[in-house]
Amino acid sequence: MMSKYPVEFAQVTGKSAQQDEREEEKNLKEPDVKRQPLPQQTIEHTFSLWSEDGQRTSDSHRAIMHFICVDVQPLMAVEKAGFQTSSSQECTIREHCLFLITNTSRSSKKELAMVESVAVSFDLFSDEGNVHQIIGTVVAVISDGASNVALAGALREVDNWDCLSHKLNLAAKQDRAMTASAVIPLVNLMISEGESSHEDPVATQAIASKLKIELRKYEKVEC
Repeated sequence: MMSKYPVEFAQVTGKSAQQDEREEEKNLKEPDVKRQPLPQQTIEHTFSLWSEDGQRTSDSHRAIMHFICVDVQPLMAVEKAGFQTSSSQECTIREHCLFLITNTSRSSKKELAMVESVAVSFDLFSDEGNVHQIIGTVVAVISDGASNVALAGALREVDNWDCLSHKLNLAAKQDRAMTASAVIPLVNLMISEGESSHEDPVATQAIASKLKIELRKYEKVEC
């Protein structure tokens, strides 16, 4: 009726066919549902749930009491081997993590034994008391210029390269005092040092070439 007799339809319903179509489309449209991000639980919070007075511990005690009362079981039932076996974990998260760490460590050692040198790239590293057996093969440290990273490179007698992306990021931020005029000379200095270095020339030349490409992009934007 709406399509064949639009005038009569408007007289009967009090609205035009176009209005009815818009309302129908609006009603059929799914509402916009925005899922709120779930809060990231900390390890401390997870362990607290299973503490002596934690929520998960209380829920477990309540479930066991429900089992005893409903099935009319003696209180000693929880001490039987069958109940303890059914409620025990075959593999805990701690055991699974240790298994992954062990396997990853073995495969990493095999891969590292097949290379002549390693370049490590990271933001900050302040892990105290952690001894890495692969340090002997590290030849360069690429970082954000943090003083502790530079000191670590000096102590291990390896080259320390400031990350160009971090330098450009600092220059781009208005709240930083480091400007483009300060960044470009630093990058050029890194390029010249890389080109003149005789230690691992393949790696240093590759780094210098990459710095040149990124620097040209940055200089074009500045112009």
